Amino acid sequence: MDLIRIPKFSENMEEATIVEWIKAEGEPVEKGDHLLTVITDKADVEIEAETAGTLLKIVAGEKSSVPVGYIVGLIGSSGEVLPDYETMNNEASALFSSDTEGFDPATASRQRPSRPVSKSDRVAATPKAKRLAKKNGLDLATIQEWANADGPVSEEMVQGYMERNT
Repeated sequence: MDLIRIPKFSENMEEATIVEWIKAEGEPVEKGDHLLTVITDKADVEIEAETAGTLLKIVAGEKSSVPVGYIVGLIGSSGEVLPDYETMNNEASALFSSDTEGFDPATASRQRPSRPVSKSDRVAATPKAKRLAKKNGLDLATIQEWANADGPVSEEMVQGYMERNT
């Protein structure tokens, strides 16, 4: 059984947001396959499979913000008994920074308080959305505000903004 955990990509990294699962539950996975894309405080990163098998379980869905060390998925053999990942995730959550307000380990998400989006804020967006916005000279913060998005800006949001506003 391979536990897919959120690795610590930088010294100050405490959490990551899952942008997109590239593989679906039940799909076969080869070592090195890209499984999911996450956004950290510094970069967008694709997490690869460390072993071959079947993606048995997706524990944390898209738009979930989870702490470093959190198990987001499991790879194994069909029919294999899953380990007690909930207990392991509770331990990862306990190690999360002292600012745990709003973290719900049952849903593997951190609910962020709503606030107005400032153009100076770093906007979470999928790699495809960033490329499309940059190519068309669009501001991601404006698109996020226009879409009233709680999570990362998607390619679809950029396309919708372009269709209605350009």
